Amino acid sequence: MVFAIDPGSEKSAWVIFDEKMAPVKFGISKNRALIKLIRNIASAVGVKTLVIEIVKSYGNVMGDSVLQTVEWIGRFQEAFGPGKIVRLSRKEIVTNIYGHARAKDKNVRQAVIDRFGGKEKALGSKKNPGSIYGAKKDIFSALAVGLTYFDSYSHEFLS
Repeated sequence: MVFAIDPGSEKSAWVIFDEKMAPVKFGISKNRALIKLIRNIASAVGVKTLVIEIVKSYGNVMGDSVLQTVEWIGRFQEAFGPGKIVRLSRKEIVTNIYGHARAKDKNVRQAVIDRFGGKEKALGSKKNPGSIYGAKKDIFSALAVGLTYFDSYSHEFLS
């Protein structure tokens, strides 16, 4: 199983994927709560890999919020412990999911929905929920993090 995180300065989106690339559980949690979740759920359900989006500056100035996110990324990695950790840049993720690095969040969201079979199949409805029913906001980015891992590292995952 794979635990994918789109980190933030106060809250982070996360998804747990099974071996078939299907999301098992997802949410947005306060970072302190997410550390507890990582420690408890990772070992309980057999998560072997943590995949996390990392920050790259590309020469840009970083504000306090970005620096706080960087601190949380380190804390999430430490909480995960001795398992495999894969770090992916935003550029790598959006290029994989959308096809070029200048994609916006709405482009990533739509590409993720398409990847899971389109709006009807992926999201579904309350009566007939799809595989990512209830996903919102940054959860789509966390889904993209996990999908990029499967696309780029599936040969390692399956071995």
